Amino acid sequence: MNDVWINIPDSLMKYLNWDKRNDLVAYYNMGAEASIPSLLDEKSILLKLTDNYISLRLNQSSTMQMALLSTADNDSLICMVRTYIGGTKEEGGAAESVITFYDMQWNRLDNARFLTPLEGKDLVNRPDTMSQEQYDLLVGMAHPQMLSVEMDETDLSLTYRLTVPMLAAKEREQLNSILLQRKLKWNGKIYN
Repeated sequence: MNDVWINIPDSLMKYLNWDKRNDLVAYYNMGAEASIPSLLDEKSILLKLTDNYISLRLNQSSTMQMALLSTADNDSLICMVRTYIGGTKEEGGAAESVITFYDMQWNRLDNARFLTPLEGKDLVNRPDTMSQEQYDLLVGMAHPQMLSVEMDETDLSLTYRLTVPMLAAKEREQLNSILLQRKLKWNGKIYN
């Protein structure tokens, strides 16, 4: 993953050029704090680096996770999860993620080939103890809907969560009673 990260095209990582990406890896491998100012003078931190996984906080409002995925035909591809975070934790920390797949030459691949699509409706469920009317009211509050995805560093699974910006703390607490998480696992061909 060292080489994949360091050699990511600058067009995909505009505010961390080759030198800065290389410095992050060097600091991390020395056991020092892997933190540097980006080209936009924001603090970027390398959080975790393994043979097939990397996790970074690019700045205060965005993170990136990347994995090397082995395929069924003994090839590899790159899965990148970028998450954009809006607001503070007290405001619900609404986040939206973008997942992108690349071959080893950094050519973008079609997500539909490698990812079972999920929507906001796949991440809500009415408990047996809740009336349909109450459930419909809560679903109606869940707008706009944003999907947040986190990649697990050990099994490289993707965990989806629904986040909703601009809700009061009490509304978020009510909405939590119907929210689900969905985990998709890589089977060598597709996340499902």
